Amino acid sequence: MIENLIDARKSRRKIIELLRKQQLDDSYCSERLKQVALDGKRRLLGLLAAWLVSFELDKEFSESDRGMFAAIKTELSLEGWISLQRREAELSDKTMAARSVEDELYKVYHRVAPNGAISIWLLKGAEKAKAEHLQEDYRSAKAVCESIEREMVVVRADIQKAIGRFLRDAVRPESLVLLAKESGIKRELSSLLQELEKNGISLWGAHAQKQLSSLRELQNESAGLSQVYSAANA
Repeated sequence: MIENLIDARKSRRKIIELLRKQQLDDSYCSERLKQVALDGKRRLLGLLAAWLVSFELDKEFSESDRGMFAAIKTELSLEGWISLQRREAELSDKTMAARSVEDELYKVYHRVAPNGAISIWLLKGAEKAKAEHLQEDYRSAKAVCESIEREMVVVRADIQKAIGRFLRDAVRPESLVLLAKESGIKRELSSLLQELEKNGISLWGAHAQKQLSSLRELQNESAGLSQVYSAANA
């Protein structure tokens, strides 16, 4: 009987060891699947973002492209996206022009008052009046430039928000199905989706086979343990 009890304890320890290893393997597989999913999502978002920014100012786009935006039911229309880019381009041109004016006025002002307000304070008469006038012109030009730059910050923030909204809508499963069938990136997107699916299935398949092997070993140990106690009852 002692020998039977020792055998039973060995089998029970083996069962516990197998169960613990199965849990560890499940956790490891879960983490790997999460990593595969995260990597896939990053690549997917990158592809969708690249497609969105490919629609640039002065670039022809088809009715199919416009319809694709409507089909995936995104809040961002193709015309709205182009409008944001146009606004950014206009502000960029204004910024460059305003900076140029500011720089030129600063050079003139700096020659007359190299130390700013201190230089003006030391001047007298017409020279002082001229310096003050140049100072006012420079400050005005600087204020205009800063105002345009603040507008640019707002527009670029709107662009970032628009991209975020588009990606949120485009990454929905029903949207991806449409994009993989009819969009300008259908080949790249279909290939990526198939690759991600294949990677996930491959990872899960290998894990499942390993767990099945462990379960068969667990069943054998359980059967042996059951036989020990069954024999005692007999």
